[in-house]
Amino acid sequence: MKTIADDSSGPKWIIQGLYGRQDELDMLNKIAEGGTSACVLIEGCDGSGKTALVNAADWKGKEWVFIAEKFESHLRLEPYSALTRAIAELVEIWCAENEKSPDDCRMSELLDLLEQDMDLLQALIPGLFRVIDKFTQRVHRSRRQDMLRAKSKGHISRSQKMLHRTSSIKDLTSSRRQRGQLGDEMMGGDSAAITASFIRLISFLASTKPVVLSIDAVHHADTSSMEILKLMAHTASTNPAKFSSTQIILVLTYTELLEQNKFALKTIKSIKTFQSNVHCVQLKHWDIDTVNELVTSLVKAEPEETLPLSKVIHKKTGGNPFAVFQFLRVARESGKIKFSSMTYKWEWEDVEILDQHAAVSDNVADILASSMIKLCFATKHALKVASCLGHIIPKDVLIEYFAEGHGEEFKQSSNSNAIALQEEGLVELLEGAVKVGILVKSTTDGAYMWSNDRLQQAAYDCMPVTMRNELHRNLGRLLWELGLVRDEDWMIFMAATQMNTYAEQQVDLCLGNEVAELNLQAATLSLNKGAIYPALELLLNAEKHMEKATDRWKDNYEFTLDLLTTLAEAKFRIGETQTAMDIAIEVVQNAKTHCDTFPAHIIMLQCVVSGNDRNYDKGVERTLLLLKFYGDKHIWKFYPGKETVEKTKLKAKLKKLLPNGHVNGLLDLSEMVDKGALRIQTLLVNHLAVYAAYSPTYKSLSWFASARALKGTCKQGISPVTNLAVIQMATHLRVDGHYKSASKYAEVALTLTESLPRKLGSDHGQVRLTACTSVLSAVRSFNNCLNELMECRSDFLRAGLARESIGVAIDYTITYLCVGLSLESAKSDLVAHTEDAIHYGCPYFVEQKMMSLHQTILNLTDDVENPTFLHGEVMDQDDELEKVEGLGALRIRLGMDACRLMLCCVFGDWDAAGALIEDLEEYMDERDGFLMRDHFRRCYLGLAAFALSRETKDSKLRKKYLTEGKKMLKSFIKEMKHGSVNAFPIVAMLEAEKNPSKQSYDKAITACARLGLVHHEAYMCERAAEMFLAEDDKDWCKYYIRQAILLYGEWGATGKVNRLTKDYREILGGDSIQDSVNTSLQSRCRYSSKQLDSLRTIDWRSFHKSVHDNSIDFSSSFRSVTSASTFEASDRSFSSSKSKINSSFSNTVSSIKSRTKMSSMSTKSSKAVPCS
Repeated sequence: MKTIADDSSGPKWIIQGLYGRQDELDMLNKIAEGGTSACVLIEGCDGSGKTALVNAADWKGKEWVFIAEKFESHLRLEPYSALTRAIAELVEIWCAENEKSPDDCRMSELLDLLEQDMDLLQALIPGLFRVIDKFTQRVHRSRRQDMLRAKSKGHISRSQKMLHRTSSIKDLTSSRRQRGQLGDEMMGGDSAAITASFIRLISFLASTKPVVLSIDAVHHADTSSMEILKLMAHTASTNPAKFSSTQIILVLTYTELLEQNKFALKTIKSIKTFQSNVHCVQLKHWDIDTVNELVTSLVKAEPEETLPLSKVIHKKTGGNPFAVFQFLRVARESGKIKFSSMTYKWEWEDVEILDQHAAVSDNVADILASSMIKLCFATKHALKVASCLGHIIPKDVLIEYFAEGHGEEFKQSSNSNAIALQEEGLVELLEGAVKVGILVKSTTDGAYMWSNDRLQQAAYDCMPVTMRNELHRNLGRLLWELGLVRDEDWMIFMAATQMNTYAEQQVDLCLGNEVAELNLQAATLSLNKGAIYPALELLLNAEKHMEKATDRWKDNYEFTLDLLTTLAEAKFRIGETQTAMDIAIEVVQNAKTHCDTFPAHIIMLQCVVSGNDRNYDKGVERTLLLLKFYGDKHIWKFYPGKETVEKTKLKAKLKKLLPNGHVNGLLDLSEMVDKGALRIQTLLVNHLAVYAAYSPTYKSLSWFASARALKGTCKQGISPVTNLAVIQMATHLRVDGHYKSASKYAEVALTLTESLPRKLGSDHGQVRLTACTSVLSAVRSFNNCLNELMECRSDFLRAGLARESIGVAIDYTITYLCVGLSLESAKSDLVAHTEDAIHYGCPYFVEQKMMSLHQTILNLTDDVENPTFLHGEVMDQDDELEKVEGLGALRIRLGMDACRLMLCCVFGDWDAAGALIEDLEEYMDERDGFLMRDHFRRCYLGLAAFALSRETKDSKLRKKYLTEGKKMLKSFIKEMKHGSVNAFPIVAMLEAEKNPSKQSYDKAITACARLGLVHHEAYMCERAAEMFLAEDDKDWCKYYIRQAILLYGEWGATGKVNRLTKDYREILGGDSIQDSVNTSLQSRCRYSSKQLDSLRTIDWRSFHKSVHDNSIDFSSSFRSVTSASTFEASDRSFSSSKSKINSSFSNTVSSIKSRTKMSSMSTKSSKAVPCS
């Protein structure tokens, strides 16, 4: 219901319903009834009724929570402006609903979620925490007495327990502020992490009730906001099942101005390409019939009678709904349409006369002028000021503006008694504008807003240019001051918009520095919010205004240094490396101290090693020059033979310098305070050690960089990068075979990292990831690393590093495959991770890695014609390899070859395996820093090589494959001697393949079962069955193939199970084995970490010797390590095979069954939760 006119000239004109939009309204109501997530795009010019259409839908009747916000041109420099207001409003509604249901209170879950993203969200949506804090205070007051009574009765409900938990919001915010003070200045995380935080929060809030999020005027949206909206639209439209418990409908409206916002235009076009859950609506102007229907309802006359009038209105307004309403209102106020007291009917002038004289509606400015005639001067002036302040009028800013004495014209008015404006006086003035339809008043919070953007623009345009410029300057300074005092970010951003608008119209050299300083401050806020593009626009504005100065370095050195350094960093972050390099060079040339040049030097280093062609050799050389420049006196060029001597000396010196001679002594050192030493530490650890590790020429310098950084730490104290130096040294120790020492270093690195403040961009995730995948996984079972990898991913997300978290998801999946857990769980995880990789803007080769793993699993679980070729519903390997080139193509091809080699072993495609080994041969000696991936590749290289040596008839090839298999076996034996638990079953498998026999296969089966490696256990059973089939021993073949089918089924490899059942149907006879297949691992038992770590006590040297002597009994060796009572019995029963095997072998079979049953015992570690 909308009131067009309400005056004494006649009855009210009230519109009931929506005219000319019934089809569009029916579509929205149908979407609301559907109950699933969707995206709606509504396009239409100003005044076409986009907002009215969305508001008219029956959202509340279908139990949707309706949230509407709008992007504004005056706040286009503020990142996420409409989204942050929408989320704050949604949280307020959620808290109110939550308070109504105390027994189902979920505030604890919300606080846990906020704690994960505290550093991101506190900077983005400060109002969010104020809303929650108010809620928790109300909860305390209303429930305190109930809780005391409950305590006296001896029981406390779940909702009352929440009383303690809800108070922690203050602890969260205060701890965040403390962390910010302890660490360096907080910088925003990448936009992908912020996007993920928004989505997680909105999804959680929508879990109670479905949410409609209507965002108007997206043509004014900033780039960062459009990234979030694109992700929400993609998820809602292409994968509504992802919001299975949280339905979200996203409605985006825009005008023809979208063409001027290139990124917003690109985003909307991209959204339109999504699947069927995207609904596009284009609102056109009303036709004559619709206008006549409206006029008929207002004047209560017959359509034939009003048609001539409606034609005139349509001609004058073009059918624009807003213009039609304004025409009717003005015509009524001017008496052209009037209510007769004689006939009690509405009457109007002759339509020809009306057509000639009703030119008032030809433009909005005239409509506004006619509407403002009756307004007092004070109201007119207040509206002019308000036209510069956005769609929603900030009353407190207007009050402050007039209270400071701005507006001489206002002072001289007859309403001088209203100069000292208070809120009551301002409300009285604004109410006058509401009566004439210029403003509307919100029924919820009493806020005043423009009834239409065109009226706001018309009010702005009616001011003289000089008045507008003065207004922008005064408002800019006022908002800047208020923003600093009240800590309101939106005021700073709006102040920057006001001052930039003024500076574009006026050449004011005295004001140039002031405008530049304001832009830099707003840009810093934008960077803290992770919004790089709005920040870049502000930085460029600041530089433009600084260029008006004659010599900016001489006149304003400190500010110019901060501005250009920040601008160089921003340019680097968006990939403009050459521009960033040029700006950094200017900073270095003009900076006065080492402290001033250092950030620019770091940017220059990063530019050298960035991009597709990363020149790590040049990066090392540049870093060595910088070390010398900043006072490092070490020698980095070694003559032949001297490097080993220097390394030995440095090891001895480092051991002597370590407190108490042990790496744990680092934990007791004080902090490093010397700034010069801190700079050298940063160059050694963050740059030289990293670049040298990837450099083919200077690889050995990586160890020296880490060691000399630790040496400096021992002398001058702990630096912010000491934890990185320690974990780097741990990696070097592990590579050299010192697993025990490496583990100690890794533990110290983790302890040091936890002592550092968590903030955006912190390296908690990187240290934990390196410790897990490059050091600790060498001595711990891979099964125990899964939860650690999940923690790594969480650390990266908390630090605002979403793209890095996707890399951890890939590592998790590879580790998951190494330990043989359920393929179904991994498959569902990969779907979500691949989608996240797309949303987070990861390089395409990252998506390809995900797709390779996903297709590999599908080839195992489904019936595929050629399972060793990565071709199916997810990808085609040939097509994907054509999409990348250079280093990325090599990485993808090696990853695909490793996955295909596993499939070749599982499915016995030895021809394809031979071709893959040829491709991988030149990389066979290279070791991967990610131990799980390296383990995966070498395992199947060894298995395939030994199998091929038995399959091929060519003596040269046989010798070649045998050599390669022995090389892989030797590498695993070496790891086993150093204490690797994960190498033990692989050695047993390779030994069995090298010298196949029933005894060796039983030993390998036992070894795999002990670690719960169900996929390896199945493979060994299958290979044993093949061996017995070749020997024409069908009874043992039948026995082992049955076990292989059961184990493959337990792994989830249904495609492999079906192939084995078909290939061995004659051997199996009429047995129904697939009925016994359990495709989940719920029934399996696995070791606890304590039991797995106990495997380190095995004497690996004697084991290796015994293997070669062919005399060791695996099962007895394990029983000597840990008693049989440690293991839980498996649910796999061999009773079905007992009745089938020939009675002449019954005694032998009974013996074998007892031994194999021991092999199939496994432990149930804490259930590995799929990484999500």
